[in-house]
Amino acid sequence: MRRIFADCPRALLGATAVLCAGAAALAADAKACDDEKGFVSIFDGKTLNGWDVFYGDPEKAPPDKNAFVIDDGALHCRGLGDYWLRYRAEKLDNFVLRFQYKLSKGCNSGVCIRTADKGIPWQTGFEVQILDCHGRDPDTHTDGAIYDVVTPMYNETKPTGEWNEMEITCCGKLVKVDVNGIKLIDVDFGKLTMPLGKFKTPYAQLPLVGWVTFQDHGMAWWMKNVRLKKLGTADCPIKPAEPSAEAEAGFEPIFDGKTMNGWAIYSPDGVAVPKDNWVVQDGYFRCNPKSGALLRYEKEPLGDCVVRGEFRIQKGVNSGIILRSKKNGEPCYTGFEIQVYDDHGKKSYKHCCGSVYDIATPMFNACKPVGEWNQFEITTDGLQVKVVLNGWKVIDTEFSKFTKPRGKFNFAYADLPRTGYLCFQDHGGVVEFDSAPRRSVFRVMLPLHEDAP
Repeated sequence: MRRIFADCPRALLGATAVLCAGAAALAADAKACDDEKGFVSIFDGKTLNGWDVFYGDPEKAPPDKNAFVIDDGALHCRGLGDYWLRYRAEKLDNFVLRFQYKLSKGCNSGVCIRTADKGIPWQTGFEVQILDCHGRDPDTHTDGAIYDVVTPMYNETKPTGEWNEMEITCCGKLVKVDVNGIKLIDVDFGKLTMPLGKFKTPYAQLPLVGWVTFQDHGMAWWMKNVRLKKLGTADCPIKPAEPSAEAEAGFEPIFDGKTMNGWAIYSPDGVAVPKDNWVVQDGYFRCNPKSGALLRYEKEPLGDCVVRGEFRIQKGVNSGIILRSKKNGEPCYTGFEIQVYDDHGKKSYKHCCGSVYDIATPMFNACKPVGEWNQFEITTDGLQVKVVLNGWKVIDTEFSKFTKPRGKFNFAYADLPRTGYLCFQDHGGVVEFDSAPRRSVFRVMLPLHEDAP
Protein backbone atom coordinates (compact mmCIF):
# COMPACT_ATOMS: atom_id res chain seq x y z
CA MET A 1 0.00 0.00 0.00
CA ARG A 2 1.34 3.43 -0.96
CA ARG A 3 1.52 6.71 0.79
CA ILE A 4 -1.54 8.88 0.98
CA PHE A 5 -1.99 12.74 1.32
CA ALA A 6 0.84 15.80 2.45
CA ASP A 7 25.63 12.38 23.34
CA CYS A 8 26.36 15.58 23.80
CA PRO A 9 29.31 15.43 26.26
CA ARG A 10 27.15 14.15 29.11
CA ALA A 11 30.25 13.47 31.10
CA LEU A 12 29.78 17.13 31.86
CA LEU A 13 26.99 16.07 34.13
CA GLY A 14 28.13 16.20 37.72
CA ALA A 15 30.78 18.76 36.79
CA THR A 16 28.71 20.81 34.37
CA ALA A 17 29.03 24.05 36.31
CA VAL A 18 32.81 23.73 36.50
CA LEU A 19 33.19 22.99 32.81
CA CYS A 20 30.85 25.79 31.81
CA ALA A 21 32.95 28.23 33.79
CA GLY A 22 36.09 27.36 31.85
CA ALA A 23 37.00 30.18 29.44
CA ALA A 24 39.04 27.82 27.28
CA ALA A 25 36.19 25.35 26.60
CA LEU A 26 35.80 24.26 23.04
CA ALA A 27 32.76 25.46 21.10
CA ALA A 28 31.09 22.06 21.28
CA ASP A 29 31.58 21.88 25.01
CA ALA A 30 30.27 25.43 25.42
CA LYS A 31 27.11 24.48 23.57
CA ALA A 32 26.73 21.38 25.72
CA CYS A 33 27.17 23.47 28.85
CA ASP A 34 24.49 25.87 27.74
CA ASP A 35 22.22 22.91 27.07
CA GLU A 36 22.80 21.76 30.65
CA LYS A 37 22.15 25.17 32.19
CA GLY A 38 19.81 24.91 35.17
CA PHE A 39 20.18 21.14 35.51
CA VAL A 40 21.41 19.43 38.67
CA SER A 41 22.58 15.86 39.05
CA ILE A 42 20.23 13.76 41.23
CA PHE A 43 22.28 10.53 41.10
CA ASP A 44 25.89 10.64 42.27
CA GLY A 45 26.99 7.46 40.48
CA LYS A 46 28.19 5.92 43.74
CA THR A 47 25.24 5.53 46.12
CA LEU A 48 21.45 5.52 46.27
CA ASN A 49 21.47 8.68 48.39
CA GLY A 50 18.32 10.65 47.60
CA TRP A 51 16.39 7.60 46.41
CA ASP A 52 13.96 5.17 48.07
CA VAL A 53 13.34 1.56 47.11
CA PHE A 54 9.98 -0.05 47.81
CA TYR A 55 8.14 -3.19 46.79
CA GLY A 56 4.72 -3.05 45.07
CA ASP A 57 3.25 -0.18 47.09
CA PRO A 58 5.21 2.74 48.60
CA GLU A 59 4.14 1.62 52.08
CA LYS A 60 5.78 -1.80 51.65
CA ALA A 61 9.40 -2.35 52.67
CA PRO A 62 11.54 -4.11 50.05
CA PRO A 63 12.19 -7.78 50.90
CA ASP A 64 15.46 -7.57 48.95
CA LYS A 65 17.49 -4.44 49.69
CA ASN A 66 19.69 -5.08 46.65
CA ALA A 67 17.00 -4.83 43.96
CA PHE A 68 18.87 -1.73 42.73
CA VAL A 69 22.66 -1.61 42.97
CA ILE A 70 25.56 0.51 41.69
CA ASP A 71 27.39 -0.97 38.70
CA ASP A 72 30.43 0.90 37.33
CA GLY A 73 28.93 4.34 37.99
CA ALA A 74 25.46 3.38 36.76
CA LEU A 75 22.33 2.55 38.70
CA HIS A 76 21.50 -1.07 37.91
CA CYS A 77 18.01 -2.56 38.21
CA ARG A 78 18.61 -6.28 38.68
CA GLY A 79 15.18 -7.22 37.35
CA LEU A 80 13.73 -8.94 40.42
CA GLY A 81 10.25 -7.65 39.56
CA ASP A 82 7.68 -5.38 41.27
CA TYR A 83 10.28 -3.12 42.86
CA TRP A 84 10.28 0.66 42.45
CA LEU A 85 12.93 3.36 42.76
CA ARG A 86 11.63 6.79 43.79
CA TYR A 87 13.41 10.13 43.83
CA ARG A 88 12.64 11.11 47.41
CA ALA A 89 14.02 14.66 47.69
CA GLU A 90 10.71 16.28 46.73
CA LYS A 91 7.54 15.97 44.77
CA LEU A 92 7.76 17.65 41.38
CA ASP A 93 5.34 19.65 39.30
CA ASN A 94 7.00 21.43 36.35
CA PHE A 95 10.41 20.12 35.34
CA VAL A 96 12.71 18.58 32.75
CA LEU A 97 14.18 15.16 33.58
CA ARG A 98 17.13 13.83 31.59
CA PHE A 99 18.82 10.47 31.95
CA GLN A 100 20.72 7.85 30.00
CA TYR A 101 19.56 4.24 30.02
CA LYS A 102 20.65 0.85 28.70
CA LEU A 103 18.34 -2.15 28.43
CA SER A 104 18.72 -5.90 28.60
CA LYS A 105 17.22 -8.00 25.80
CA GLY A 106 13.41 -7.78 25.85
CA CYS A 107 13.40 -5.32 28.75
CA ASN A 108 10.03 -3.77 29.57
CA SER A 109 10.08 -0.96 32.13
CA GLY A 110 9.06 2.66 32.59
CA VAL A 111 9.35 5.89 34.52
CA CYS A 112 6.18 6.99 36.29
CA ILE A 113 5.59 10.71 36.67
CA ARG A 114 3.68 12.65 39.34
CA THR A 115 2.80 9.53 41.30
CA ALA A 116 0.95 9.57 44.64
CA ASP A 117 2.17 8.80 48.16
CA LYS A 118 0.21 5.55 48.15
CA GLY A 119 -0.80 3.07 45.49
CA ILE A 120 0.94 1.47 42.52
CA PRO A 121 2.80 4.25 40.68
CA TRP A 122 1.61 3.54 37.12
CA GLN A 123 -1.97 3.72 38.40
CA THR A 124 -1.61 7.02 40.29
CA GLY A 125 0.46 9.03 37.79
CA PHE A 126 1.36 8.44 34.15
CA GLU A 127 4.05 6.18 32.73
CA VAL A 128 6.57 6.92 30.01
CA GLN A 129 7.38 3.55 28.52
CA ILE A 130 10.94 2.20 28.47
CA LEU A 131 11.20 -0.79 26.15
CA ASP A 132 13.82 -2.76 24.24
CA CYS A 133 12.17 -2.43 20.81
CA HIS A 134 14.75 -1.23 18.29
CA GLY A 135 13.37 -1.33 14.73
CA ARG A 136 9.71 -1.78 15.70
CA ASP A 137 7.04 0.56 14.36
CA PRO A 138 5.72 3.00 17.00
CA ASP A 139 2.63 2.17 19.05
CA THR A 140 1.30 2.98 22.51
CA HIS A 141 3.69 0.45 24.09
CA THR A 142 6.98 1.30 22.33
CA ASP A 143 9.84 3.20 23.94
CA GLY A 144 8.90 6.79 24.80
CA ALA A 145 5.14 6.25 24.58
CA ILE A 146 2.76 7.59 27.19
CA TYR A 147 1.94 4.02 28.08
CA ASP A 148 -1.28 2.75 26.46
CA VAL A 149 -2.46 6.33 25.79
CA VAL A 150 -0.25 8.34 23.38
CA THR A 151 1.70 6.91 20.44
CA PRO A 152 5.21 8.29 19.86
CA MET A 153 5.80 9.80 16.42
CA TYR A 154 9.00 7.76 16.05
CA ASN A 155 10.84 4.82 17.57
CA GLU A 156 14.39 6.06 18.20
CA THR A 157 15.52 3.29 20.56
CA LYS A 158 19.00 1.93 19.88
CA PRO A 159 19.82 -1.79 19.72
CA THR A 160 19.94 -3.86 22.90
CA GLY A 161 22.86 -2.96 25.17
CA GLU A 162 23.51 0.52 23.75
CA TRP A 163 23.02 3.69 25.80
CA ASN A 164 19.98 5.83 25.04
CA GLU A 165 19.05 9.25 26.38
CA MET A 166 15.53 10.31 27.34
CA GLU A 167 14.22 13.76 28.20
CA ILE A 168 10.78 14.24 29.79
CA THR A 169 9.33 17.74 30.10
CA CYS A 170 6.25 18.51 32.20
CA CYS A 171 4.68 21.98 32.10
CA GLY A 172 1.27 21.89 33.72
CA LYS A 173 -0.72 19.56 31.50
CA LEU A 174 1.75 19.81 28.64
CA VAL A 175 4.04 16.78 28.35
CA LYS A 176 6.93 16.28 25.93
CA VAL A 177 9.19 13.24 25.51
CA ASP A 178 12.43 13.15 23.50
CA VAL A 179 14.58 10.07 22.93
CA ASN A 180 18.09 10.33 21.52
CA GLY A 181 17.51 13.93 20.48
CA ILE A 182 14.24 13.35 18.58
CA LYS A 183 10.89 14.58 19.86
CA LEU A 184 8.45 11.67 20.16
CA ILE A 185 5.59 13.12 22.21
CA ASP A 186 4.22 16.67 22.46
CA VAL A 187 0.78 16.47 24.00
CA ASP A 188 -1.69 18.45 26.10
CA PHE A 189 -3.27 16.20 28.72
CA GLY A 190 -5.97 18.85 29.11
CA LYS A 191 -7.57 17.53 25.91
CA LEU A 192 -7.77 13.97 27.24
CA THR A 193 -11.12 14.38 28.98
CA MET A 194 -12.26 10.79 28.39
CA PRO A 195 -10.59 7.59 29.64
CA LEU A 196 -8.10 6.11 27.16
CA GLY A 197 -6.39 2.74 26.96
CA LYS A 198 -6.63 0.62 30.09
CA PHE A 199 -7.03 3.61 32.42
CA LYS A 200 -10.32 4.63 34.03
CA THR A 201 -9.21 8.17 34.95
CA PRO A 202 -9.12 10.76 32.14
CA TYR A 203 -5.59 12.12 31.88
CA ALA A 204 -6.98 15.65 32.07
CA GLN A 205 -7.73 14.85 35.72
CA LEU A 206 -4.29 13.54 36.68
CA PRO A 207 -2.47 15.39 39.49
CA LEU A 208 -0.04 18.11 38.46
CA VAL A 209 2.46 17.30 41.22
CA GLY A 210 3.91 14.03 42.51
CA TRP A 211 6.89 11.71 42.69
CA VAL A 212 9.22 10.51 39.93
CA THR A 213 9.45 6.71 40.17
CA PHE A 214 11.34 4.16 38.05
CA GLN A 215 9.97 0.68 37.52
CA ASP A 216 11.48 -2.77 37.99
CA HIS A 217 9.25 -4.88 35.75
CA GLY A 218 11.29 -8.05 36.06
CA MET A 219 14.03 -7.30 33.53
CA ALA A 220 17.44 -5.69 33.98
CA TRP A 221 18.28 -2.11 32.99
CA TRP A 222 20.95 0.48 33.75
CA MET A 223 20.67 4.24 34.23
CA LYS A 224 23.22 7.03 34.65
CA ASN A 225 23.68 10.80 34.30
CA VAL A 226 20.30 11.58 35.83
CA ARG A 227 19.67 15.34 35.83
CA LEU A 228 16.76 17.50 36.83
CA LYS A 229 15.80 21.04 35.93
CA LYS A 230 12.88 22.64 37.74
CA LEU A 231 10.73 25.01 35.71
CA GLY A 232 9.11 28.17 37.01
CA THR A 233 5.75 29.73 36.26
CA ALA A 234 7.19 31.77 33.42
CA ASP A 235 8.38 28.56 31.75
CA CYS A 236 4.95 26.94 31.91
CA PRO A 237 1.92 28.79 30.57
CA ILE A 238 -1.24 28.11 32.56
CA LYS A 239 -3.10 27.25 29.36
CA PRO A 240 -1.37 26.26 26.11
CA ALA A 241 -2.01 28.43 23.11
CA GLU A 242 -4.16 26.55 20.60
CA PRO A 243 -5.27 27.68 17.17
CA SER A 244 -8.93 28.64 17.04
CA ALA A 245 -10.94 27.09 14.25
CA GLU A 246 -12.65 30.46 13.84
CA ALA A 247 -9.47 32.55 13.79
CA GLU A 248 -9.20 33.64 10.18
CA ALA A 249 -6.85 36.63 10.42
CA GLY A 250 -4.20 36.40 7.74
CA PHE A 251 -5.90 33.62 5.78
CA GLU A 252 -7.09 33.91 2.20
CA PRO A 253 -9.14 31.42 0.13
CA ILE A 254 -7.24 29.62 -2.63
CA PHE A 255 -10.34 27.88 -4.03
CA ASP A 256 -13.45 29.83 -5.02
CA GLY A 257 -15.82 26.89 -4.56
CA LYS A 258 -17.09 27.22 -8.15
CA THR A 259 -14.28 26.72 -10.64
CA MET A 260 -10.86 25.14 -11.11
CA ASN A 261 -9.26 28.59 -11.43
CA GLY A 262 -5.74 28.43 -10.01
CA TRP A 263 -5.72 24.63 -10.04
CA ALA A 264 -4.66 22.00 -12.56
CA ILE A 265 -4.96 18.24 -12.90
CA TYR A 266 -1.53 16.64 -13.17
CA SER A 267 -0.55 13.10 -14.12
CA PRO A 268 3.01 12.24 -13.04
CA ASP A 269 2.93 9.20 -15.34
CA GLY A 270 1.90 11.25 -18.36
CA VAL A 271 -1.25 9.18 -18.95
CA ALA A 272 -4.41 10.73 -20.34
CA VAL A 273 -6.62 12.10 -17.59
CA PRO A 274 -10.42 11.76 -17.83
CA LYS A 275 -12.20 15.10 -17.58
CA ASP A 276 -14.18 14.00 -14.56
CA ASN A 277 -11.19 12.71 -12.55
CA TRP A 278 -11.37 15.91 -10.48
CA VAL A 279 -14.48 18.09 -10.53
CA VAL A 280 -16.07 20.93 -8.56
CA GLN A 281 -19.32 19.71 -7.03
CA ASP A 282 -21.58 21.51 -4.54
CA GLY A 283 -18.78 23.88 -3.55
CA TYR A 284 -16.00 21.34 -3.00
CA PHE A 285 -13.41 19.40 -4.99
CA ARG A 286 -14.41 15.82 -5.66
CA CYS A 287 -12.00 13.11 -6.75
CA ASN A 288 -13.62 10.39 -8.83
CA PRO A 289 -10.87 7.74 -8.89
CA LYS A 290 -9.87 7.23 -12.48
CA SER A 291 -6.21 7.58 -13.35
CA GLY A 292 -4.16 8.41 -10.28
CA ALA A 293 -3.92 12.07 -11.33
CA LEU A 294 -3.32 14.77 -8.74
CA LEU A 295 -4.98 18.13 -8.28
CA ARG A 296 -2.31 20.81 -7.89
CA TYR A 297 -2.51 24.43 -6.76
CA GLU A 298 -0.85 26.19 -9.69
CA LYS A 299 -0.97 29.85 -8.74
CA GLU A 300 2.30 29.73 -6.81
CA PRO A 301 4.55 27.37 -4.88
CA LEU A 302 4.06 27.55 -1.12
CA GLY A 303 6.79 27.93 1.49
CA ASP A 304 6.16 28.67 5.17
CA CYS A 305 2.39 28.70 5.53
CA VAL A 306 -0.69 27.34 7.27
CA VAL A 307 -3.17 25.39 5.15
CA ARG A 308 -6.67 24.79 6.48
CA GLY A 309 -9.53 22.85 4.95
CA GLU A 310 -11.78 19.81 5.25
CA PHE A 311 -11.99 16.42 3.63
CA ARG A 312 -14.61 13.70 3.50
CA ILE A 313 -13.88 10.13 2.51
CA GLN A 314 -15.77 7.05 1.43
CA LYS A 315 -15.15 3.49 2.59
CA GLY A 316 -11.67 2.21 1.79
CA VAL A 317 -10.25 5.56 0.64
CA ASN A 318 -6.48 5.96 0.42
CA SER A 319 -5.47 9.53 -0.49
CA GLY A 320 -3.21 12.33 0.67
CA ILE A 321 -2.29 16.00 0.89
CA ILE A 322 1.17 16.66 -0.52
CA LEU A 323 3.19 19.78 0.22
CA ARG A 324 6.36 21.30 -1.24
CA SER A 325 6.46 18.98 -4.24
CA LYS A 326 8.33 19.80 -7.41
CA LYS A 327 6.44 20.64 -10.58
CA ASN A 328 7.73 17.55 -12.35
CA GLY A 329 7.99 14.00 -11.12
CA GLU A 330 6.05 12.01 -8.54
CA PRO A 331 4.94 14.55 -5.89
CA CYS A 332 5.13 12.07 -3.00
CA TYR A 333 8.83 11.58 -3.74
CA THR A 334 9.70 15.25 -4.24
CA GLY A 335 7.75 16.70 -1.29
CA PHE A 336 6.07 15.12 1.73
CA GLU A 337 2.61 13.63 2.18
CA ILE A 338 0.03 13.89 4.95
CA GLN A 339 -2.02 10.71 4.81
CA VAL A 340 -5.79 10.69 4.23
CA TYR A 341 -7.11 7.24 4.96
CA ASP A 342 -10.24 5.38 6.02
CA ASP A 343 -9.12 4.02 9.38
CA HIS A 344 -11.43 5.54 12.01
CA GLY A 345 -11.26 3.69 15.31
CA LYS A 346 -7.96 1.92 14.65
CA LYS A 347 -4.86 2.34 16.75
CA SER A 348 -2.40 4.90 15.42
CA TYR A 349 0.31 3.60 13.09
CA LYS A 350 2.76 5.07 10.57
CA HIS A 351 0.28 4.98 7.63
CA CYS A 352 -2.62 6.23 9.75
CA CYS A 353 -4.73 9.20 8.70
CA GLY A 354 -2.79 12.34 9.63
CA SER A 355 0.63 10.71 9.46
CA VAL A 356 3.58 12.05 7.54
CA TYR A 357 3.36 9.06 5.26
CA ASP A 358 5.84 6.30 6.19
CA ILE A 359 7.85 8.78 8.28
CA ALA A 360 5.99 10.15 11.34
CA THR A 361 3.23 8.32 13.21
CA PRO A 362 0.30 10.41 14.54
CA MET A 363 0.19 10.65 18.33
CA PHE A 364 -3.56 9.96 18.06
CA ASN A 365 -5.86 8.59 15.39
CA ALA A 366 -8.28 11.52 15.11
CA CYS A 367 -9.99 10.48 11.85
CA LYS A 368 -13.79 10.64 11.83
CA PRO A 369 -16.04 7.86 10.43
CA VAL A 370 -16.71 7.50 6.71
CA GLY A 371 -19.02 10.22 5.39
CA GLU A 372 -18.18 12.85 8.03
CA TRP A 373 -16.15 15.99 7.34
CA ASN A 374 -12.65 16.10 8.86
CA GLN A 375 -11.02 19.48 9.59
CA PHE A 376 -7.29 19.71 9.00
CA GLU A 377 -4.63 22.33 9.58
CA ILE A 378 -1.06 21.84 8.33
CA THR A 379 1.68 24.28 9.34
CA THR A 380 5.08 24.36 7.65
CA ASP A 381 7.73 26.63 9.14
CA GLY A 382 11.16 25.93 7.70
CA LEU A 383 11.53 22.21 8.35
CA GLN A 384 9.08 22.21 11.26
CA VAL A 385 5.77 20.55 10.43
CA LYS A 386 2.63 20.44 12.54
CA VAL A 387 -0.63 18.67 11.71
CA VAL A 388 -3.89 19.27 13.58
CA LEU A 389 -6.75 16.93 12.70
CA ASN A 390 -10.24 17.59 14.06
CA GLY A 391 -8.78 19.77 16.80
CA TRP A 392 -6.14 17.21 17.84
CA LYS A 393 -2.46 17.93 17.32
CA VAL A 394 -1.30 14.64 15.82
CA ILE A 395 2.11 15.62 14.37
CA ASP A 396 4.62 18.19 15.67
CA THR A 397 8.04 17.39 14.25
CA GLU A 398 11.31 18.83 12.95
CA PHE A 399 12.57 17.36 9.67
CA SER A 400 16.03 18.94 10.07
CA LYS A 401 16.87 16.10 12.50
CA PHE A 402 16.56 13.52 9.74
CA THR A 403 19.83 13.68 7.84
CA LYS A 404 19.58 10.09 6.59
CA PRO A 405 16.81 8.43 4.52
CA ARG A 406 13.84 7.01 6.43
CA GLY A 407 10.91 4.80 5.51
CA LYS A 408 10.59 3.96 1.83
CA PHE A 409 12.18 7.22 0.70
CA ASN A 410 15.73 7.33 -0.65
CA PHE A 411 16.40 10.90 0.43
CA ALA A 412 16.87 12.62 3.79
CA TYR A 413 13.91 14.73 4.92
CA ALA A 414 16.40 17.34 6.14
CA ASP A 415 17.09 17.98 2.45
CA LEU A 416 13.44 18.60 1.50
CA PRO A 417 12.83 21.83 -0.42
CA ARG A 418 11.59 24.80 1.60
CA THR A 419 8.99 25.67 -1.05
CA GLY A 420 6.90 23.66 -3.49
CA TYR A 421 3.46 22.82 -4.75
CA LEU A 422 0.35 21.78 -2.84
CA CYS A 423 -1.35 18.68 -4.30
CA PHE A 424 -4.30 16.42 -3.54
CA GLN A 425 -3.90 12.77 -4.42
CA ASP A 426 -6.07 10.31 -6.32
CA HIS A 427 -4.94 6.96 -4.96
CA GLY A 428 -8.21 5.07 -5.06
CA GLY A 429 -11.67 5.83 -3.68
CA VAL A 430 -13.81 8.94 -3.65
CA VAL A 431 -12.44 11.80 -1.55
CA GLU A 432 -13.75 15.36 -1.34
CA PHE A 433 -11.98 18.55 -0.25
CA ASP A 434 -14.36 21.18 1.01
CA SER A 435 -14.61 24.88 0.36
CA ALA A 436 -18.27 25.52 1.15
CA PRO A 437 -18.98 28.59 3.34
CA ARG A 438 -21.38 26.50 5.39
CA ARG A 439 -18.28 24.73 6.65
CA SER A 440 -14.77 26.14 6.49
CA VAL A 441 -13.33 27.67 3.36
CA PHE A 442 -10.29 25.86 2.05
CA ARG A 443 -7.62 28.49 2.57
CA VAL A 444 -4.01 29.27 3.21
CA MET A 445 -2.05 31.75 5.31
CA LEU A 446 0.93 32.88 3.27
CA PRO A 447 3.51 33.92 4.24
CA LEU A 448 3.55 32.50 7.74
CA HIS A 449 5.82 35.24 9.10
CA GLU A 450 4.97 38.94 8.94
CA ASP A 451 8.56 39.83 8.05
CA ALA A 452 8.79 37.37 5.18
CA PRO A 453 9.30 38.93 1.72
